[in-house]
Amino acid sequence: MGTLAPTGGAAAAGAPPLTFALVEAREATPPADGAEPLHWRLWTTEPAATLAATRAVVGVYELRPRVEDFHLTLKSGCRVEALALETAERLRKALTIYSGIAARILGLRDRARREPGAPCTEALSEDEWRALWALVRGAPPAPAQPPPTLAEASAWLGRLGGHLGRKCDGPPGVRTLWRGWRDLQLLVLGYRAARGTVAEA
Repeated sequence: MGTLAPTGGAAAAGAPPLTFALVEAREATPPADGAEPLHWRLWTTEPAATLAATRAVVGVYELRPRVEDFHLTLKSGCRVEALALETAERLRKALTIYSGIAARILGLRDRARREPGAPCTEALSEDEWRALWALVRGAPPAPAQPPPTLAEASAWLGRLGGHLGRKCDGPPGVRTLWRGWRDLQLLVLGYRAARGTVAEA
């Protein structure tokens, strides 16, 4: 534990001292792939005087990659920084909508990697996967057709977004999944129009 006293303008404004702690976490068992074990040193203003509190700090930091991926999806996928909405209120409304989309895309990517054999209805609606199927297979699926897996749907969505699908490319990332998801929404509208169900959506 330590304390930093405010200086300069902060001191003159009567700012209180900042109490902080250093949490150190090491990966006890090296990864099987030979990668270097994790070793984190985390400065935090959160309580860290007990083992439970320290674990809580490490647990929050473990979520950092997901938070960064969420912001990457918003910025590079949804391209919220390019929205010329002029007012803060309009931007707040757009961020509310796009945040839900970003979370959905991240969920699809992660579940497709974690549970590739699960049905894609875990992440896509009935109309979404059927419209995607019709595009990829060149014909709509039969009424009793089981949905494709999450891995298949993710690959198809990535292809729609420009992912080449070569072995060296790896699975689709959030940028291509976003582009594929965006185009899929137009396909769904066409799919529903062909069935006469646009007004029901």
